[in-house]
Amino acid sequence: MSITASRFYAFKTLKRIIYQGAYLHLVTRNINLNGRDRAFFKLLVNLVLKSGYKLFEKLSKEKLSNSEVIALMMALVELKILGKEKYIVFSQYKSIPEKDFSEKRFFKTLKKLENEKNLIENEISLPNFIINQIVDSKLDINSFTKNFVSTPMTGFFVLSHSKEILDLLNSLSGKLYPGRIFKNYYYTESFAEVLGILPKDCYIVISESSMLSVLLLEPKPGEKILEVGASPGGKSVFLEYVLKNYKDNLNKPKKVISVDISESRISALKKTCEKYKLKLINPTLYTKKTVFDVSDKILIDAPCSGLSTLDSKPDIIFHLKESDIKLLAKKQEDILNYYKDFIRVKGKLVYSVCTFTEMEGKGQIEKFLQKNKNFKTFEGVLSSKYINQDIIIKDGMLDIDWNALSLEPFFICCLEKVDE
Repeated sequence: MSITASRFYAFKTLKRIIYQGAYLHLVTRNINLNGRDRAFFKLLVNLVLKSGYKLFEKLSKEKLSNSEVIALMMALVELKILGKEKYIVFSQYKSIPEKDFSEKRFFKTLKKLENEKNLIENEISLPNFIINQIVDSKLDINSFTKNFVSTPMTGFFVLSHSKEILDLLNSLSGKLYPGRIFKNYYYTESFAEVLGILPKDCYIVISESSMLSVLLLEPKPGEKILEVGASPGGKSVFLEYVLKNYKDNLNKPKKVISVDISESRISALKKTCEKYKLKLINPTLYTKKTVFDVSDKILIDAPCSGLSTLDSKPDIIFHLKESDIKLLAKKQEDILNYYKDFIRVKGKLVYSVCTFTEMEGKGQIEKFLQKNKNFKTFEGVLSSKYINQDIIIKDGMLDIDWNALSLEPFFICCLEKVDE
């Protein structure tokens, strides 16, 4: 029996992610599988990435090829987590068509490991330095990782309120779950099916956590707004949506200067602008010669470790190194120190990272405020027609129980410039 298409695609995908540094969302984009085959492919890839790190460390110490390590991780996931029959697993993985794959070495190692306890379990497996970051940030590791081993649901925000779109949403109601914070936001386990029915420009796939940074900025028509780290443009779409739907008869929305650092990222942002017919977003390539006007509000989506997105991007487990966090924190510090000069007095600066580490979040802001006494954290209440209830803003941050709401625990902080 030759290996099934779903298993073979999973094998090739995992090999590229673990050994070549490929990104999960990019490498799986054009996988030609449908229905049950695609669902099993996604399940297998997710389980290996989320549950397999300690097993990977163990196998890497054996005299095995890259192909053998990946095949063994997949086989042991099927045996020990999915409870597949031994004869099915053995028959599927005996003929991997790779030059560095030895059937003899594979079976010898598999038979040695198949009865070993606690080798791989239905729970998240992380490098020690990531576990330490979770503990240091005072997150409850059990709450944070409780649903990680399941395939994550896809969340999306509906941009249209037309009768046609509302009727389509009603017809799909059995496959949709409401947002935890936002109105007109839905989760689905049937991503391809549901979003295949909806017109592509009537929704945006974006996390609720990401959208909160835009609301915390409180963008209004007539304001000069600078968006830093804008690509690929999810926040840009929501930012324009908020500005266009703001009831203000006196002021017209101004162009948003949406900045990023490379031609490829600006190209991705421009494609998003074209897809959603955005009129207010002005994609701008940052260079050392770029000069910005003083703005009323600045939204900084800084490069970060991405640890809050482990559920949807488990490839981070295999890509991130402990030293990367320090390098990223230095970049974030430089970005904050650069853009602080382009905000007016009484203007708002929102700093957002999709991670929970102390060094990239709270520690970063504390260091910034120590050096910049003309800034303070914003206090107040976030009240918006887009969310189900008001949220208190304390020490610049939203008072949210991320774990209780099963939301990605982003660090988002709002600062106010009080003096020159």
